[in-house]
Amino acid sequence: MLAKLIFYSLLTQFNLHPRYDAMVVLGKFFHVQDEVSTQLILNKMSSIYASNRSLPNALYCIMPMYIETGLINRPKTGLYTKVDYEGVSTFTRKLYIKSFLVHNDLIQEEDVDSLEHPYFEFIL
Repeated sequence: MLAKLIFYSLLTQFNLHPRYDAMVVLGKFFHVQDEVSTQLILNKMSSIYASNRSLPNALYCIMPMYIETGLINRPKTGLYTKVDYEGVSTFTRKLYIKSFLVHNDLIQEEDVDSLEHPYFEFIL
């Protein structure tokens, strides 16, 4: 499932994309707390995309995709928790790094291992 999400992310060649940005925002919040609310995510993402009705609609499409792939759980409506992985395959790790590089043109692949980016909160 995680590989499907990463592959889908690779297909989009845009630097600003709600799926990528939502993953980064979730990574930042899950790094310091166990639960994240929809409102918290919307507040943070509105600084990138402004605040209009399309942002909540996009988020309501993105979050079920993350739940289906097993990255997060939704214990209650509007509340999300991170799923901890014991380990991932080498292929999944490489694919995840590639999906990160698609959205970060200035970062080289050899620099990713030492990078502490919120996007990697879910896998590395």
